[in-house]
Amino acid sequence: MGRTSLPKDVWVQCLEFLFDDSILELAVVSPNFKRTLIESRRTGGGGPWRHPSGPWQPAGLWRVLNFSCLSVEMKSLPAVILHCDIELKDPTEVSKFLNAAKAVASDTVDGRVMFSKFSFDPRESADLFSGFDDGAQNWCCAMPNVPIVFKGVEMECCLEAQCFDFEIGQNLPSLHLGCSCWDHHPVLEGLGLCCRPLISPEVRLKVSWDTIYEDHLLDATSPLSTLVRAGEALPIFFGVGRMKP
Repeated sequence: MGRTSLPKDVWVQCLEFLFDDSILELAVVSPNFKRTLIESRRTGGGGPWRHPSGPWQPAGLWRVLNFSCLSVEMKSLPAVILHCDIELKDPTEVSKFLNAAKAVASDTVDGRVMFSKFSFDPRESADLFSGFDDGAQNWCCAMPNVPIVFKGVEMECCLEAQCFDFEIGQNLPSLHLGCSCWDHHPVLEGLGLCCRPLISPEVRLKVSWDTIYEDHLLDATSPLSTLVRAGEALPIFFGVGRMKP
Protein backbone atom coordinates (compact mmCIF):
# COMPACT_ATOMS: atom_id res chain seq x y z
CA MET A 1 0.00 0.00 0.00
CA GLY A 2 1.48 3.35 -1.03
CA ARG A 3 0.89 6.81 0.29
CA THR A 4 -2.52 8.20 -0.45
CA SER A 5 -3.10 11.48 -2.29
CA LEU A 6 -5.98 12.30 0.03
CA PRO A 7 -5.53 15.23 2.45
CA LYS A 8 -4.22 14.05 5.80
CA ASP A 9 -7.37 14.93 7.75
CA VAL A 10 -9.49 12.93 5.30
CA TRP A 11 -7.08 9.99 5.55
CA VAL A 12 -7.35 10.06 9.35
CA GLN A 13 -11.15 10.00 9.12
CA CYS A 14 -10.93 6.94 6.86
CA LEU A 15 -8.87 5.16 9.51
CA GLU A 16 -11.66 5.68 12.04
CA PHE A 17 -13.85 3.27 10.06
CA LEU A 18 -11.41 0.37 10.45
CA PHE A 19 -11.43 -2.14 13.31
CA ASP A 20 -8.20 -2.49 15.27
CA ASP A 21 -7.47 -5.97 13.93
CA SER A 22 -7.59 -4.60 10.35
CA ILE A 23 -5.35 -1.68 11.36
CA LEU A 24 -2.83 -4.12 12.81
CA GLU A 25 -2.84 -6.38 9.74
CA LEU A 26 -2.27 -3.46 7.38
CA ALA A 27 0.51 -2.05 9.55
CA VAL A 28 2.31 -5.39 9.46
CA VAL A 29 2.28 -5.73 5.65
CA SER A 30 2.81 -2.06 4.73
CA PRO A 31 5.59 0.10 6.21
CA ASN A 32 4.09 3.14 4.45
CA PHE A 33 0.72 2.53 6.09
CA LYS A 34 2.42 2.12 9.47
CA ARG A 35 4.25 5.46 9.11
CA THR A 36 1.03 7.21 8.10
CA LEU A 37 -0.71 5.63 11.07
CA ILE A 38 1.93 6.87 13.50
CA GLU A 39 1.63 10.38 12.10
CA SER A 40 -2.17 10.20 12.37
CA ARG A 41 -1.95 9.09 16.01
CA ARG A 42 -0.07 12.27 16.89
CA THR A 43 -3.05 14.37 15.75
CA GLY A 44 -5.03 13.18 18.78
CA GLY A 45 -8.80 12.96 18.83
CA GLY A 46 -10.65 10.00 17.41
CA GLY A 47 -14.16 8.62 17.69
CA PRO A 48 -16.92 8.19 18.26
CA TRP A 49 -17.16 4.49 17.43
CA ARG A 50 -20.60 2.91 17.22
CA HIS A 51 -21.17 -0.82 17.58
CA PRO A 52 -24.42 -2.73 16.91
CA SER A 53 -25.65 -5.70 18.93
CA GLY A 54 -23.58 -8.82 18.36
CA PRO A 55 -19.88 -9.71 18.73
CA TRP A 56 -17.81 -6.67 19.70
CA GLN A 57 -14.81 -5.77 17.55
CA PRO A 58 -12.70 -3.00 19.09
CA ALA A 59 -11.85 0.14 17.15
CA GLY A 60 -9.76 3.07 18.35
CA LEU A 61 -7.16 1.25 20.45
CA TRP A 62 -4.56 2.01 17.77
CA ARG A 63 -4.72 5.62 18.92
CA VAL A 64 -3.52 4.85 22.45
CA LEU A 65 -1.39 1.70 22.05
CA ASN A 66 1.82 1.12 20.14
CA PHE A 67 1.81 -1.76 17.68
CA SER A 68 3.42 -4.33 19.96
CA CYS A 69 0.92 -3.59 22.74
CA LEU A 70 -1.96 -3.59 20.27
CA SER A 71 -0.86 -7.00 18.99
CA VAL A 72 -0.83 -8.40 22.53
CA GLU A 73 -4.27 -6.96 23.30
CA MET A 74 -5.82 -8.38 20.14
CA LYS A 75 -4.45 -11.86 20.90
CA SER A 76 -5.88 -11.81 24.45
CA LEU A 77 -9.15 -10.11 23.56
CA PRO A 78 -12.12 -11.57 25.50
CA ALA A 79 -15.16 -12.70 23.52
CA VAL A 80 -17.72 -9.94 24.16
CA ILE A 81 -21.33 -10.21 22.98
CA LEU A 82 -23.27 -6.94 22.95
CA HIS A 83 -26.98 -7.21 23.77
CA CYS A 84 -27.49 -3.55 22.87
CA ASP A 85 -26.01 -0.88 20.65
CA ILE A 86 -23.14 1.11 22.16
CA GLU A 87 -21.21 4.25 21.32
CA LEU A 88 -17.67 4.81 22.60
CA LYS A 89 -16.93 8.51 22.28
CA ASP A 90 -13.14 8.53 22.34
CA PRO A 91 -10.06 6.29 22.78
CA THR A 92 -10.28 6.63 26.58
CA GLU A 93 -13.76 5.12 26.56
CA VAL A 94 -12.56 2.31 24.28
CA SER A 95 -9.74 1.47 26.72
CA LYS A 96 -12.11 1.61 29.69
CA PHE A 97 -14.57 -0.70 27.94
CA LEU A 98 -11.83 -3.21 27.11
CA ASN A 99 -10.35 -3.20 30.62
CA ALA A 100 -13.76 -3.75 32.23
CA ALA A 101 -14.50 -6.61 29.82
CA LYS A 102 -11.16 -8.24 30.68
CA ALA A 103 -11.89 -7.93 34.41
CA VAL A 104 -15.19 -9.78 34.01
CA ALA A 105 -13.66 -12.35 31.66
CA SER A 106 -11.16 -13.21 34.39
CA ASP A 107 -14.12 -14.02 36.68
CA THR A 108 -15.73 -16.42 34.21
CA VAL A 109 -15.13 -20.09 33.52
CA ASP A 110 -15.01 -19.76 29.74
CA GLY A 111 -13.75 -16.20 29.06
CA ARG A 112 -17.07 -15.26 27.43
CA VAL A 113 -18.55 -11.90 28.40
CA MET A 114 -21.92 -10.33 27.66
CA PHE A 115 -22.84 -6.67 27.87
CA SER A 116 -26.16 -4.91 28.27
CA LYS A 117 -27.65 -1.71 29.65
CA PHE A 118 -30.16 -2.11 32.47
CA SER A 119 -32.49 0.57 33.82
CA PHE A 120 -34.96 0.76 36.70
CA ASP A 121 -38.38 2.40 36.59
CA PRO A 122 -37.88 5.76 38.41
CA ARG A 123 -41.20 5.30 40.24
CA GLU A 124 -40.06 1.97 41.63
CA SER A 125 -36.66 3.47 42.46
CA ALA A 126 -38.41 6.20 44.48
CA ASP A 127 -40.11 3.50 46.56
CA LEU A 128 -36.80 1.64 46.83
CA PHE A 129 -35.12 4.64 48.48
CA SER A 130 -38.20 5.79 50.44
CA GLY A 131 -37.12 4.22 53.74
CA PHE A 132 -40.54 2.61 54.20
CA ASP A 133 -41.02 -1.14 53.84
CA ASP A 134 -43.75 -2.11 51.37
CA GLY A 135 -43.84 -5.60 52.86
CA ALA A 136 -41.67 -7.05 50.12
CA GLN A 137 -38.37 -5.31 50.96
CA ASN A 138 -39.14 -2.70 48.25
CA TRP A 139 -37.95 -5.20 45.65
CA CYS A 140 -37.69 -3.97 42.07
CA CYS A 141 -36.17 -5.29 38.86
CA ALA A 142 -34.44 -3.44 36.05
CA MET A 143 -35.17 -4.04 32.40
CA PRO A 144 -34.39 -5.92 30.26
CA ASN A 145 -33.93 -9.55 31.19
CA VAL A 146 -31.05 -10.88 29.11
CA PRO A 147 -31.07 -14.44 27.73
CA ILE A 148 -27.93 -16.54 28.16
CA VAL A 149 -27.06 -19.97 26.83
CA PHE A 150 -24.28 -21.86 28.61
CA LYS A 151 -23.36 -25.33 27.33
CA GLY A 152 -26.85 -25.74 25.93
CA VAL A 153 -28.61 -24.58 29.10
CA GLU A 154 -30.95 -21.60 28.70
CA MET A 155 -31.24 -19.01 31.46
CA GLU A 156 -31.92 -15.33 31.98
CA CYS A 157 -29.94 -12.63 33.76
CA CYS A 158 -31.61 -9.67 35.45
CA LEU A 159 -30.54 -6.81 37.73
CA GLU A 160 -32.49 -6.39 40.96
CA ALA A 161 -32.50 -4.12 44.01
CA GLN A 162 -34.15 -4.39 47.42
CA CYS A 163 -33.77 -3.50 51.09
CA PHE A 164 -32.68 -6.64 52.92
CA ASP A 165 -32.29 -5.27 56.44
CA PHE A 166 -35.41 -3.34 57.43
CA GLU A 167 -35.72 -5.55 60.52
CA ILE A 168 -32.39 -4.27 61.88
CA GLY A 169 -33.04 -0.62 61.06
CA GLN A 170 -31.09 -0.52 57.80
CA ASN A 171 -33.24 1.02 55.06
CA LEU A 172 -30.63 1.42 52.31
CA PRO A 173 -31.15 -0.81 49.27
CA SER A 174 -28.64 -3.20 47.76
CA LEU A 175 -28.06 -4.03 44.11
CA HIS A 176 -27.70 -7.66 43.08
CA LEU A 177 -27.99 -10.01 40.13
CA GLY A 178 -30.91 -12.32 39.57
CA CYS A 179 -30.78 -15.51 37.55
CA SER A 180 -33.53 -17.81 36.34
CA CYS A 181 -32.87 -21.27 34.96
CA TRP A 182 -35.64 -23.43 33.62
CA ASP A 183 -34.28 -26.70 35.05
CA HIS A 184 -31.49 -27.93 37.28
CA HIS A 185 -28.57 -29.21 35.23
CA PRO A 186 -25.41 -30.99 36.43
CA VAL A 187 -23.35 -28.72 34.14
CA LEU A 188 -24.34 -25.75 36.33
CA GLU A 189 -23.14 -27.28 39.59
CA GLY A 190 -21.09 -24.71 41.53
CA LEU A 191 -21.65 -22.04 38.88
CA GLY A 192 -23.61 -18.82 38.68
CA LEU A 193 -23.53 -15.34 37.18
CA CYS A 194 -20.97 -12.65 37.91
CA CYS A 195 -20.92 -9.06 36.71
CA ARG A 196 -19.10 -5.74 36.91
CA PRO A 197 -20.52 -2.31 35.94
CA LEU A 198 -18.65 -0.48 33.19
CA ILE A 199 -18.60 2.78 35.18
CA SER A 200 -17.34 1.08 38.33
CA PRO A 201 -15.57 -2.22 37.48
CA GLU A 202 -14.27 -2.63 41.03
CA VAL A 203 -17.87 -3.45 42.04
CA ARG A 204 -18.63 -7.15 41.59
CA LEU A 205 -21.98 -8.92 41.89
CA LYS A 206 -22.31 -12.71 42.07
CA VAL A 207 -25.38 -14.93 42.24
CA SER A 208 -26.10 -18.63 41.77
CA TRP A 209 -29.51 -20.01 40.93
CA ASP A 210 -30.60 -19.77 44.59
CA THR A 211 -27.97 -17.74 46.51
CA ILE A 212 -26.70 -14.15 46.37
CA TYR A 213 -22.95 -14.30 47.00
CA GLU A 214 -22.03 -10.65 46.46
CA ASP A 215 -24.23 -7.55 46.33
CA HIS A 216 -23.58 -3.81 46.41
CA LEU A 217 -24.96 -1.29 48.93
CA LEU A 218 -26.50 1.74 47.21
CA ASP A 219 -25.37 4.32 49.75
CA ALA A 220 -24.14 7.89 49.26
CA THR A 221 -20.65 6.68 48.32
CA SER A 222 -21.83 4.38 45.54
CA PRO A 223 -21.33 5.67 41.99
CA LEU A 224 -24.37 3.61 40.97
CA SER A 225 -26.93 5.12 43.38
CA THR A 226 -27.64 8.19 41.24
CA LEU A 227 -28.23 6.10 38.13
CA VAL A 228 -30.61 3.73 39.95
CA ARG A 229 -32.56 6.63 41.49
CA ALA A 230 -32.95 8.38 38.13
CA GLY A 231 -33.76 5.28 36.13
CA GLU A 232 -30.76 5.91 33.89
CA ALA A 233 -28.95 3.15 32.03
CA LEU A 234 -26.54 0.94 34.00
CA PRO A 235 -23.99 -0.56 31.55
CA ILE A 236 -23.11 -4.02 32.88
CA PHE A 237 -20.70 -6.79 31.84
CA PHE A 238 -21.64 -10.30 32.98
CA GLY A 239 -20.76 -13.93 32.44
CA VAL A 240 -20.85 -17.41 33.99
CA GLY A 241 -18.39 -17.97 36.83
CA ARG A 242 -17.68 -20.14 39.82
CA MET A 243 -19.41 -19.23 43.05
CA LYS A 244 -17.38 -19.00 46.23
CA PRO A 245 -18.73 -17.82 49.59
